[in-house]
Amino acid sequence: MDYKVIETGSVSELNRQVNEMIENGWKPVGSHYVVVKHVQNRFAGLQHKDSISSMEYSQTMIKDDNKLKDLFNRYNEFISHHEPDEWEDWIERNLNNKNNVLIW
Repeated sequence: MDYKVIETGSVSELNRQVNEMIENGWKPVGSHYVVVKHVQNRFAGLQHKDSISSMEYSQTMIKDDNKLKDLFNRYNEFISHHEPDEWEDWIERNLNNKNNVLIW
């Protein structure tokens, strides 16, 4: 399982990154968080006028790659019903599929 925390300075950038990661198989965990990263108080003389806040937005993401488990389950199912000379063709077809990229 992979674990990542995304941090951005804007809601729109957080949305973009979370959506991109979801497309790549990641899942959000829990809610997003917003924290005040920095506050600058502005004064005119001794009179406080306003404050400028810098916010940070974050979301925790996980990727539990069940594709590998699924691939091995399908492989075991296949070999139980086919002859060994057919196994190599099955492996070649399934491992060359862009959704089943394996790094050994």
